[in-house]
Amino acid sequence: MKHKWKLLSGILCAAIFCSACAADDTEKVQIGKYEEQEYQPKLDALKPTAYGSISNLRLEPGTYISVIGKSDRGEFWKSVEKGAKQAAADINKMMGYKGEDKVKVVYSGPAGDEDVDQQVNILDEELSRNPSAIGISIIDADMSEVQFDLVADNEIPIVMFDSGKDYQGVVSMIGTDNREAGRTAGSKLGDAVNSSGKVALFMKDSKSTSSKERETGMVEALKESYPEVEIADIYREDELEERSKEIAKAEQEAAKKEENKETESKETVSETVNGNTAGTDDTEEQTTEKENLPDAAEEPMTDLEMVKYILEKNPDLAGCAAGNEETTELLLQAKEELGLEDLKIIGFDGSKKLITALKDGKIDGLILQNPFGMGYATVVAAARAILGEANEASVDSSYVWVTKDNLEEKSIQNMLY
Repeated sequence: MKHKWKLLSGILCAAIFCSACAADDTEKVQIGKYEEQEYQPKLDALKPTAYGSISNLRLEPGTYISVIGKSDRGEFWKSVEKGAKQAAADINKMMGYKGEDKVKVVYSGPAGDEDVDQQVNILDEELSRNPSAIGISIIDADMSEVQFDLVADNEIPIVMFDSGKDYQGVVSMIGTDNREAGRTAGSKLGDAVNSSGKVALFMKDSKSTSSKERETGMVEALKESYPEVEIADIYREDELEERSKEIAKAEQEAAKKEENKETESKETVSETVNGNTAGTDDTEEQTTEKENLPDAAEEPMTDLEMVKYILEKNPDLAGCAAGNEETTELLLQAKEELGLEDLKIIGFDGSKKLITALKDGKIDGLILQNPFGMGYATVVAAARAILGEANEASVDSSYVWVTKDNLEEKSIQNMLY
């Protein structure tokens, strides 16, 4: 009996030891899915939710993934970067990689404003580093395909996020359902202005897929459900130079017309009082004034000046919607500087400045995207492609509608940057 008990004890200990090892290994493998982290709600919002898990993504030591955004600034893009790097950290923790063995994720983007040429240069530089996969948010959907052909020729998987383009070699598109988000923004704007009056839309650009889809959604929602709401203007930031010239030209022509009226009036008075010779000096002065009129080819207005100009030229605007973090902040600043307290604003994204304005009642609502989840899912999709696993063609990173009234709800707080 004694020997049997010892044998049984040994088997039991061995079983416990093996179970512990298996449990420990399972914990490592499944950390991205089951280990609760403060960022977990952002991953749970992904559809499919599998893109919030690094489980079994056993990448080779030293794997390099390049993530290229539209900008290296702004809280939205910083959150994308944070999500992408967190995915790499979770993989490294799961695999026990340290030092040079770590999976490396590098985020880069044009400095400041969204510069197409600079993004192409960054893509060229990253290609020279021979990454295992590339994740990119396209500024211009019509940008040169030479680089993408080179990526495909080198069998480097391409994952697009936030804003993509039609290209056969893309393994997955990660992002907000921009058209639906735009429709939500348009509907909320219609509600904010009580279903009537003039509104204006302020979009980031006319080239990126994300901006075009949001604009389309806003216009669709307003036209379909709010027939008494008139869209007075749609401004896209990449039209700044062209519209600045048009404004300068229009103002110059208006000034000339006014000047001609004054000249005709003075000549009539001069002829009546002193005959035809008395208007000579006045004409010379007016010629000098004409030379000092603003040149339509001068430097363009700033984006803030343009937003303020549009608001001032449309004093009867009831509300506005903006399509991303930057344009929403510009619109907010213009509203404050012009003292337009009653102007309703619906915006995109949740920077600290915008959330504060929402609390203060200066903004009526925000479409809050999930940039952290977007960045995380981009790395997951890239890792799956590197390992030869199948990917969903489209992954919805999700969004929520935020107002002053629901801001403190846990579900909303979990999604803040």
